[in-house]
Amino acid sequence: DSKTLIHDVLCPTRVHIRSESGENDHAIISEASLTLLLSELSSTSHLVRFAIRHALRLITRDTTTSLQTLLSKHTSSLKRLLFPRLLRTLPLPDQVAVIDALAYIVDRAPGLLPISDQNLLGFMSELLKMVSIADGEISDAGFSSVILIDKNGYAM
Repeated sequence: DSKTLIHDVLCPTRVHIRSESGENDHAIISEASLTLLLSELSSTSHLVRFAIRHALRLITRDTTTSLQTLLSKHTSSLKRLLFPRLLRTLPLPDQVAVIDALAYIVDRAPGLLPISDQNLLGFMSELLKMVSIADGEISDAGFSSVILIDKNGYAM
């Protein structure tokens, strides 16, 4: 049974997708492969993130399906991936990876995570607080138990 899973992940098949124009389209990727790609979208390795973005670009380029349409079924798993816990509690490489992945999603599929989404609003609020604290503009008692790193890599 595990051979079937490996075969499914490594051998893309045509998946039935309805494009933005309402026409039926076929993306040359299996659901398992797409799930695997999305799970590495916020990898701490820059090379892996680049490869995933490139693969998604190739998949959407070869079909009339946009990235937003392709990922629309995976919104909840993307939210779990991008907003697992408070940004300030993540290690610095994970913070960079999550911010990079979110920037890619917002840029390439702007309607996927609406600005009114509570997870996105909380994330952006926390990110703005972290940037303001690093710049020395504000101090927040809520951040007292967390070691902050300034833009030069030194603990504050």
